[in-house]
Amino acid sequence: MSAVSWEQFAFVAVATAILAPLLGRYLAATFRGGRAPGDRVFAPIERLVYRATGVDPAANWMWRTYALAVLAFGLIGTLVLYGILRLQGVLPFNPTHAPGMSSLLSFNTAVSFITGTNWQAYSGETQASYLAQMAGLVVAQFTAAAVGLSVALAVVRGIAGKSRTIGNFWVDLTRCLVRVFVPIAALAALVMVSAGTVQNFTGFRVASTLAGSTQSIPGGPVASMEAIKLLGTNGGSFYAVGGAHPFENPTGFTNVFDLLLVIVLPFAIAFMFGRLIGRRRQAYAIVAVMALLFLAHTLVSVQAEAHGNHLLPATVSQVVSGSSPGGNMEGKELRFGPDGSR
Repeated sequence: MSAVSWEQFAFVAVATAILAPLLGRYLAATFRGGRAPGDRVFAPIERLVYRATGVDPAANWMWRTYALAVLAFGLIGTLVLYGILRLQGVLPFNPTHAPGMSSLLSFNTAVSFITGTNWQAYSGETQASYLAQMAGLVVAQFTAAAVGLSVALAVVRGIAGKSRTIGNFWVDLTRCLVRVFVPIAALAALVMVSAGTVQNFTGFRVASTLAGSTQSIPGGPVASMEAIKLLGTNGGSFYAVGGAHPFENPTGFTNVFDLLLVIVLPFAIAFMFGRLIGRRRQAYAIVAVMALLFLAHTLVSVQAEAHGNHLLPATVSQVVSGSSPGGNMEGKELRFGPDGSR
């Protein structure tokens, strides 16, 4: 690993070590019940949501009711997203004139995004309208992450064993969105926009090239998708290249920030677990194992990617990137090399 790679790794590790316990404490206080941080701001929003949806926030469910609610929400979300993708060609907010997706592509995309697998078989800048991106795919990235955290909370309550009930899915889902994912993703998107990530609604802009021809440059609400994609450990990408596009990840700073955004919440959830069950040492043990696996995997994979297969000749891109003969640049970015590619 190069010196820059070690600096990047050290920054992500130190920042995670500082932020994850703080975020874990916030999560535990948010989902423990009773008064929670930010009630003055978030509680009125939650009460409005409960009134609009007819949810009784005092209800406490057994696991079967909780599981059925998760499945019902997933089914409804899949059908809504499928409909948006099929009809996006006749729906508004479509400056790129993307046609409706085929039935099979719509179904595949809807199922994968609602379940959090986010397998992308389409090119976002040409095959998805802005409405489909924001009201469909980005919403699904929010809800998939919130459902995952809600189920984790139900499991934690079951492990704690204080009662036979494990909470209320609709309350957990609302709190996850209102108090965790929406505010953190909004702040992350602002950071990314300030660093150069694209966020606009201009469609394609036509530019003249040095060769005398024209080129269509796609814009769009990119930063808002990248923020929740990374925070919620989702997949997908506005430009269908997994966040490697320079409009999504323009600088070395955004690259490191994105890496931090991916890793901080999983570690925070481990700290939350220890606080909610009243066994912080158990949380420390889990965090230590996670950190060890992260460190070992990172060191092994970076070394393997940097050296590549010595039986393969060096390519021009490898020479330019300084990855040495045989260095593996397949699927990597020339800007950041094998060490810094995410």
